[in-house]
Amino acid sequence: MKIKEILFNLKPVNWIKGIFMVLIGILNTRYTIGIGRVASNIFIGLPMYFLISISMMLTVLIFKISSESSENNLKNVKRIGFIFGVVFLISYILSIYYVIVLSLNCLSLILVALIGAFLILSVYYLRNWEKKSLLIHIIESLSYSFGIIYGAILNTIMIPIYIFLFFMAAFLTQFSKDIITSYKYLAQEREKTELSFPITFGVQKSQKIAFIFELIIIISLIIPIFIGIYNAIMYLISMIFMVIIFGVISLLTLKLNLELKYRRFMNLLFKAGIFFEILSFILGSF
Repeated sequence: MKIKEILFNLKPVNWIKGIFMVLIGILNTRYTIGIGRVASNIFIGLPMYFLISISMMLTVLIFKISSESSENNLKNVKRIGFIFGVVFLISYILSIYYVIVLSLNCLSLILVALIGAFLILSVYYLRNWEKKSLLIHIIESLSYSFGIIYGAILNTIMIPIYIFLFFMAAFLTQFSKDIITSYKYLAQEREKTELSFPITFGVQKSQKIAFIFELIIIISLIIPIFIGIYNAIMYLISMIFMVIIFGVISLLTLKLNLELKYRRFMNLLFKAGIFFEILSFILGSF
């Protein structure tokens, strides 16, 4: 792989979005702790999760490279696996250090360890799984959305329900976006069925899955209004835009034949939806 292709597959934009999600998790759970602790968690949490997000995307790169069993690719898998191990280990050692020094709760360490175990076991046992496109989408979506859980846990063990709803909305938004985007490369990936979600699970079935996810996204965005989000009015303003955007996306997903033509308009709508998600999650905390 060329450097440009490697960077494309690592999706640096997911690392940046993940940092915003950590910030959102911290801001939405900051009311029971002091401002000094909040500042420390921001200072610690953002760079820590940046490394965790990179390690997640490195495992995705391993999945994609290992689809071709040439000797050169096998060497690249080992190199990337080593880099993954180093990056994840650095992030975890630093996390342990900060937990001890600042007397943070250790739940963040447990969750990150579980994420690491999931990534390692997935690469080791499922690297050649015929349906590994599912794992690729899950890990890519987690690299962005899990940041909100990580940020919240830095502050408190008692995570509000709406944080989990935000996580679900963000996770399914990225997952659904990736499914729709994969139709753009459908013709190119006919020979690589293990990397294409529509080919692995069926073209029409994939659209139905994306449609169901989009309905769940809408529900997950509406419920926080009624369960004690801190600033419901500010959240409501941007939430209305999100519901409209995802309503349009769901209708297009249901009606369009995405196999015949990739709709760039839908990709723009997803990007707008992600922007308003991040904006509303922040506004709801003030």
